[in-house]
Amino acid sequence: MEAPKDPEKCNLFNIFKLFAPASRLAEVQDLYLNGGAAYGRIKLELVDLLGSFRRGEREEGDAGQGSGPGEGYPGTRATRPEPKLLTPLIW
Repeated sequence: MEAPKDPEKCNLFNIFKLFAPASRLAEVQDLYLNGGAAYGRIKLELVDLLGSFRRGEREEGDAGQGSGPGEGYPGTRATRPEPKLLTPLIW
């Protein structure tokens, strides 16, 4: 069993609370305060939360954005201007 920790001093918890639903956040906070918060498991859960967050963001952004993946997102190949050569090619 892990030792009790202060969740507000933990960077992992501070990132986790940005993405976790309120009910799960309360459970993880209890694990921190009462002992039992395993960093490895919380990290894996955070990766899953980030993945589902990004999937939802992509699905919302795809509506009316473009027909293929990456089309219409700022900074993607479809929206970036073609780079210009600053010096001519010498052969």
